[in-house]
Amino acid sequence: MKFIYKCYLQKLLSSIHRGERLNFLFQKYVAKSLPVKDEGFIKQLSVAKDHFDTFSKYTQSPSNENTTYYEFGAGWDLINPIGLSLLGIQTLHCVDIRELVFPELLNDTISKLYRLKRQIPFEYSLPERIPLITASNYKDILANYFRIHYSAPMDARCTHFQESTIDLIVSNATLEHIPERDIVTIFQECYRIVKKGGVVSCRIDYTDHWSYFDHCISIYNFLKYSHSKWQRYNPPLHYQNRLRHRDYLDIISQTNFQVLEDNPTPPSKEEMDALRTLEIDAYFLNKYTVEELAIKGTKLILKK
Repeated sequence: MKFIYKCYLQKLLSSIHRGERLNFLFQKYVAKSLPVKDEGFIKQLSVAKDHFDTFSKYTQSPSNENTTYYEFGAGWDLINPIGLSLLGIQTLHCVDIRELVFPELLNDTISKLYRLKRQIPFEYSLPERIPLITASNYKDILANYFRIHYSAPMDARCTHFQESTIDLIVSNATLEHIPERDIVTIFQECYRIVKKGGVVSCRIDYTDHWSYFDHCISIYNFLKYSHSKWQRYNPPLHYQNRLRHRDYLDIISQTNFQVLEDNPTPPSKEEMDALRTLEIDAYFLNKYTVEELAIKGTKLILKK
């Protein structure tokens, strides 16, 4: 299976200096998954608008000049926070556990904003020209042109932001890459820093991410493996915690957040059929129903 070869490559890259950079080069030149294609770019900006619309729905003044945004696990190309900046959020803090931003991808993001403007699902304005982004100037350009303040390395469990200073917190396909014990602490930290009435908007992907690369395996493939065997296929650069929807609801119940929306994504008939024929590990069979295992992801909206 192709995912096994990629897994061992990710393990190798995880163990060497500048492995993130080498992983980026692999994704760009071998897997050809970077930069994101036009369709994926527009989809990501649609997700950014959905976060903004959710924030607008549950708050009084989503576009005022004091609105402050925070995203942990902001990623390589910052499409989501740049989209929220264009939508009117005034101060944006983006953090990563490691420095993951790549100037090449930021330049691609900005180029697409000019080229695909008519296809993007909201109106925005850009300067006539934004300087070419490099490793030495990217933080200044993000701050000066998009009001984005990028910090890495920063631990989302302890951000050092002042208490009750953030209006909107966003997490996009990040929580599934974090160990369960740390997710609890991250949510507690989010509760500390978000304002009363502030919103946390999370999108979580419960599927096996190796299936995006290897189409011969199902989106539930990782449920076949015991905890010990899964360690072989779970390198730090591509860590997946395999938590299910019920686990996240249990974690949130340990905080004082109010759940405003819980929108789990159900499987298709074909996906459910694939799950039923899978040899699922006993741990998952004993802990969850098949219906609980089948949930593919969710959009969770929380409020303080």
